Amino acid sequence: MKFLLRGTVAAALALACAAPADAANVSIRVEGATGTLVPATAVTTTSGTFTKSAGAPDCQRDSAGGALETATAGNWGGAFDGFGQRVETILGESHVFTSGAYWSIYVNDLPATQGACTQPVQTGDAITFYPQCEGAPLPTCFDGLLLYRSAPATVTPGGTATVVVDQVTTTYDPPTYDPVTKKTPAAGATVTIGGASAVADADGRAQVTVGAAKGVQTVLTTLAGRVRASGAMCVTDGADGACGTTQPGQVLGAGTAAQSSAGGGAPVVAGRDMVAPFAELSGLKDRQVFPAGKGPRALSGTLAADPSGILMVKLRIHRRVGDRCSYFSGRQERFRAIRCGVRNAKWFKIGDRADWSYLLPSRLPAGDYVIDVNAIDKAYNRDDARERGRNRVFLRVG
Repeated sequence: MKFLLRGTVAAALALACAAPADAANVSIRVEGATGTLVPATAVTTTSGTFTKSAGAPDCQRDSAGGALETATAGNWGGAFDGFGQRVETILGESHVFTSGAYWSIYVNDLPATQGACTQPVQTGDAITFYPQCEGAPLPTCFDGLLLYRSAPATVTPGGTATVVVDQVTTTYDPPTYDPVTKKTPAAGATVTIGGASAVADADGRAQVTVGAAKGVQTVLTTLAGRVRASGAMCVTDGADGACGTTQPGQVLGAGTAAQSSAGGGAPVVAGRDMVAPFAELSGLKDRQVFPAGKGPRALSGTLAADPSGILMVKLRIHRRVGDRCSYFSGRQERFRAIRCGVRNAKWFKIGDRADWSYLLPSRLPAGDYVIDVNAIDKAYNRDDARERGRNRVFLRVG
């Protein structure tokens, strides 16, 4: 995405330098049935716990619930039962199970895998609370999110901005009822920039011709049954002083930013994170030898804190036995034959957590292995430099 700001990543960057080591700089928003209750807001979680309901276990401050506690100044609550602390009311708006809708938690555009008080968060995470429909669609709930797939950071006054939008739908299907999330073009969505709007075509593409007013404009996207999406775009000719640009004869100091109430009051910051994330493999030594039948099965590692947040972590496993080679397919969960050479092995995504782990279907069989880990942050920096013993190890089994 090329938005000037998405949620509050820009604000999170500003907080990163001042945050304590155990803190996480995250973005949180709360979308109510008819409007935004908490616009995308940068908050810093800390370690420790707090009590939300009498008799309930303490709520972790480094959880989604901890971020909600900070963003709402504690103005949320719900009953406690055997499943944990419920979120039933946020800033006076209530959605209780069996009422037709309940408060859903999404982290990085995917359903949370744990409860509000136990769902851990890390720097760069984007948290969304919204009323999820329990069954048939209602005007007071949603079945998924809208996401900007791409949009320009700037547009010239009177120019046309092309915004491409996806819709996210999550279903809970039997027999496991695990969440299944699908992303498709948001055909029919309305994209509004300032006072101008357009409807997205079958590919989710909307072309909006903006007005002559310069400065930061709110980008709002709506579609029935989907949580609204908002962001910011700058209308500027690039040299008019708008959004931190420099007018003839004007010099801006380092770090100058244009403040805007659009997008929740977060600053629009010139520049971006240019530093690659730093990924490490844990528990394995380079050139380590394992006896036959004792190859590793669980792979794990860590990532250093990244100001932009982690977009994804990937693994690549290349195996050689004599003159035959294969790679591990994350999709099929088995080794597939390839032409020898690590570059011919394919990467597969394993998540977006700083402390990551991956469990293979079985222990690595006999062979010579090259195991690589890579990470991409939300500014699209990649940890592509291969360093033996850090993000690359050579192993032998048997």
